[in-house]
Amino acid sequence: MRLSDVMEIGAFPYKRALHMVYAAPLSGEIDDYDSRELLDVGWFSEPDVVALKARGELHSNYELEAIRALMQKLAP
Repeated sequence: MRLSDVMEIGAFPYKRALHMVYAAPLSGEIDDYDSRELLDVGWFSEPDVVALKARGELHSNYELEAIRALMQKLAP
């Protein structure tokens, strides 16, 4: 990944702090992650994330907002 490939999505509040969210293209699978931080890694559609939010299963509750901000930035 090149630094020029990284796109700033925005700052989102979580636990009395603003957390910066970035996006970058990814080729291949994610096979290395900290299992103390994440239960699992997978790909989710926007409707999947909407359902996770409705069930209260998102970690920080800004994920859907960040995804939609990215989609808006990528729209033609």
